Amino acid sequence: MPDRVIRAWAWLSPRGASAARCSARASAPVGAKALILMSRPLAKHPTKVRDSIGWIALWTVFLSVCVWGWLLLRPTEQRVSDGNATGIAAVEETPPIAEE
Repeated sequence: MPDRVIRAWAWLSPRGASAARCSARASAPVGAKALILMSRPLAKHPTKVRDSIGWIALWTVFLSVCVWGWLLLRPTEQRVSDGNATGIAAVEETPPIAEE
């Protein structure tokens, strides 16, 4: 594992745990109500259908977290400068504005 990932994990883990606890306590009633409302249309379907939809949703969340993590942790491209585009090539002097 790269050194920057280890340092970031060491810095984020205690802060993330406390933030997760606080947000879970605050959003528990709202989250439960939202889940109940979202599951209401599936109440009429058989258990196999509900379980399948749940597993597909979990798989989708897992894949999105994997893509998000890959985008954050992928190596950056090392660009080599040729030195030509880094300086000012010419300075144009603007004529003074004539006052009337």
